[in-house]
Amino acid sequence: MAKTVNTENFPWSIKGISIEARKLAKEGAAKEGLTIGQWLKKIINEDHDETAISANKSLENAKSEIAAAKTLKSDLSQPPPMKTHDETMVLEIIDQIEKRYLELTTPIQSILSQLSLRMDLVESKIKKDTLTDDL
Repeated sequence: MAKTVNTENFPWSIKGISIEARKLAKEGAAKEGLTIGQWLKKIINEDHDETAISANKSLENAKSEIAAAKTLKSDLSQPPPMKTHDETMVLEIIDQIEKRYLELTTPIQSILSQLSLRMDLVESKIKKDTLTDDL
């Protein structure tokens, strides 16, 4: 049967810490009048608290963004009610566009009609000449 040992009160070491990092830790602890262990504990707890606060803020921001997105989605799914004044204005603009279109296309229609008549005359003359040549 394996022994279980409570390692909470045993000293421990952290491998992979550079000499420069150790020097910074010693200096930081000395400035605050703490042991290196106390200083590290303080730094770790502060970082943990900031991370927790940051996570809570991120969660709150995400919740508010989701709520805003839902509101925006519901707003976009329903077309805004059109006011009578707006409808009248839109109809007037459409009317003006139709009038301009007719003004612009009427000369073109006239030209096309004349060309069609000329083509008919040319075709009939060609047929007449062809029939005369055959006789």
